Amino acid sequence: MIKLKYYLLAISAFILLFFNDRLKNFIKTTAVFSYQNLQLIEEHLFWLFDYYLSFAIFILMILIIGVKWNSLILNKKITLFKGLGFCTLMLVMLFPLMSGHNIKVDRNNLAIAKMPPLSVVKYFSIIDNSELKTAIDNISNLSDVNKNEQRIYFSEFNGNEIINYKMNGKKKSIELDRIRKEKGKPIIGKRMFILGTDEYNQDLFIEIVYGVRKSIYLAMIAVIVSVFIGSLLGYLSAVNENIFGIMINRIAEAFFSIPSILILIVAIMFWKNSVVIVGIIMGLFGWITIFKIQRNEIILVKQKYFYITSSKIGLSAAQLMMKEILPYISGQIFLNIIFLMVTFILTESSLSFIGLTSGGSYTSLGALIQRGNFYLATSYWIGLFPSVALALIIIVLNYIKNILRKIIDPRII
Repeated sequence: MIKLKYYLLAISAFILLFFNDRLKNFIKTTAVFSYQNLQLIEEHLFWLFDYYLSFAIFILMILIIGVKWNSLILNKKITLFKGLGFCTLMLVMLFPLMSGHNIKVDRNNLAIAKMPPLSVVKYFSIIDNSELKTAIDNISNLSDVNKNEQRIYFSEFNGNEIINYKMNGKKKSIELDRIRKEKGKPIIGKRMFILGTDEYNQDLFIEIVYGVRKSIYLAMIAVIVSVFIGSLLGYLSAVNENIFGIMINRIAEAFFSIPSILILIVAIMFWKNSVVIVGIIMGLFGWITIFKIQRNEIILVKQKYFYITSSKIGLSAAQLMMKEILPYISGQIFLNIIFLMVTFILTESSLSFIGLTSGGSYTSLGALIQRGNFYLATSYWIGLFPSVALALIIIVLNYIKNILRKIIDPRII
C-alpha cells in the first residue's frame, strides 16, 4: 500500500520530465492571446478550453502537493490496484498536456490509415520556415503535429539528393533539401500507435481519450441543467400544497410521458451542434428524475418530527431548506447525479452513433463505433476499442455510485 501523495508526485514528475516543452507552449500561447485572436479561432474554442482546463488541473495538483503535503487525505494509503486506477483517471484528465490533437484530417493522404494496434511507423518532417504569426499558428504549437509541419510516413527509403520512399506499396520521391535533416542526413522520427489508427490516419487512442472527455463534459453540463431545474421545481411543488404545486407536478408528468430522445433529435437538428448546446438541450429534458426524487423526499421530510418542530419554532423557509431538508436528501441527489451521468453519456453516444452529435473538435465515441461497423472484418480495432471505452465509463460510474451508496447507507453490504 502506497500513500496517495506519492501517486500525485509521480504523475507530476512524469509530466514535468517528459512534456515540459508542451507546458512551455501553454504559457507562450497564453501571452499572445487577444479578443481579436479569439474571434479567429472560434471553431476551436472548445478544444482550447479543454487544453487549458487540463493545464489548470495540473497547476492545482502541484499547489495541493505543496500546501497539503502532510494532510490526512494525501497521507491515506491505498492499494496498488486502486492506485493504478487513480493514476489512469488523473492521466486522462491531464491528457492534453501529454498528447496533442490533430485539428484537421487530410483525407487525400491516408498513408497510415487502418494500421493495427502497436504499429510503429517512421516518418520524415517537412518544415515551412515562415514565422508563426496568427492565433491558429500559436494554437497549433499545442497540437501533436504543428500546422507548419508536414509528416511523410514511410516503410523504407533510399537515395542521396532525391529521397525515394515507399508506403503501403506506393513509391514516391522528395528532394533532400525539403526534409528536416541533421549533418546532411534526414532526421527519421518514429511513432507508435498503441490502439492502431482509424480510416482517416488518426491515432485511435487519442481519438478515444478525447471522445471520453467530450462525453463527460457533455454529461456534466446536462447534469448541472437537470439538477438546477429539477431541484427548483421539485422544491416548489413539494412545499406548495395548493394549485401551484399541483400544476408543477402535472407539467412534470406530461414531460415524463413525452419520448425525450425524439425531442432531442429534432432540437439538435435546429440548433448548433456543439457540446454546450447539446448538453443544455439534454438537461432541459432530463430533469424529471431529479424532480421526482426531490419532491418525494421533501414530502417525506415534512412529515418528520424534527421538521415539524423546526417549523413551529419559527425557522424561515430558507433555514428549513438548508438545515433540515438539504442534509436529509443530499445523499439521494448525489446517487442520482451519477445515474444521470450514465444516462446522458449513453444518450450522447446513441445520438452520435446516428450522426447527430459527432461534429466539433472531438470525435464522439458513438461516431467511432458507428464508423467501426464498416471495418469489422478487416480492421476490427476501429469499432472494438471505442466500445470497450464506453463500457468502462459505465462500469466505473456504477462502481462510484455503489461506493457512495454504501457511504450514505452503511447497512448496504
